[in-house]
Amino acid sequence: KMFGSQDDPDAALNPEALFNLPCKVEKLIIQGNTRTKKELIERELRAALEARTHESLALELGKARRSLEDLDVFRSSLFEVDVGSATSDSVNINLHVQEKGAHTVSTSTSVIGGEGCMELAWVCRNILGGAEQIRSTVLVGHEQSNALKLDLVKPYAFDSYNLHLRLFHIGQNFSKTSGYKDLREGLIISASQAQSPHLFSYELCKRSVEAASVTSKEPDADSSWKSALQHTFVDDSRDDPLLPSVGRFIRSAFEITGWFGGRYFWRHQLEGQLHVPVASRTSLSLFGTLGMLQALSGHKPFVSDRFFVGGPLSL
Repeated sequence: KMFGSQDDPDAALNPEALFNLPCKVEKLIIQGNTRTKKELIERELRAALEARTHESLALELGKARRSLEDLDVFRSSLFEVDVGSATSDSVNINLHVQEKGAHTVSTSTSVIGGEGCMELAWVCRNILGGAEQIRSTVLVGHEQSNALKLDLVKPYAFDSYNLHLRLFHIGQNFSKTSGYKDLREGLIISASQAQSPHLFSYELCKRSVEAASVTSKEPDADSSWKSALQHTFVDDSRDDPLLPSVGRFIRSAFEITGWFGGRYFWRHQLEGQLHVPVASRTSLSLFGTLGMLQALSGHKPFVSDRFFVGGPLSL
């Protein structure tokens, strides 16, 4: 009855015929959005509101639910489709959402480059009702590495593009393997579309490299500026990002520097994973990375830009 099967007796017995029945969304009812603007939710449901069959409606509602989850402001979302009152094929969509808290504080531990690290993060959500976020992260490693990051995220800042601004202060200690300490301070501005594998960024930062011992001497182990346009492509079909058993992961990062100062070069780094099940609860995993660096206009790349064991861009 919900999908109008009273007009087609065969549809009540045949699910495929039911999905092919025409429909037209008459009304959208949203409940639970105390801080989130209704216009933001309606934007994620735009394709579902234009569906003309029950099959396309079900598919678009599934996509809309994933898009709502990607906003990171809802703890849960539930769709209910009921019959409308305008015509025999009209339906109403009822959306029940549960918003996450305005503030979240979390801690975690990780191993980065063989160094144990502890991270403390604070997130402030939905500041203006448009799923905006402010994130602050502090990371401290047992080898004196440290990081301080401040992120501002604004969905749909430019039409369909999301804006991400990051200010960072990162210090990494590579003295055990390369004899250097690396310090970076600057900002990154990124733009991307939801569900798109492409990310476009501009990075402006100051890098300082300090020799950890008198035997570690580098002609340009001082400081330099970096101004780079970057493009990142990610293709991820893994079943689990932490412990994958099947699927692939490809990440391609390309950048060209020297736009507003600093040294001129282009660099491309490619990272790949392949996970293939070979037996019950057993899978074969292959990992690989490849880096390419080319200096331009006779400029020698700074030590922080080169690939070497223990460096910021270890392969």
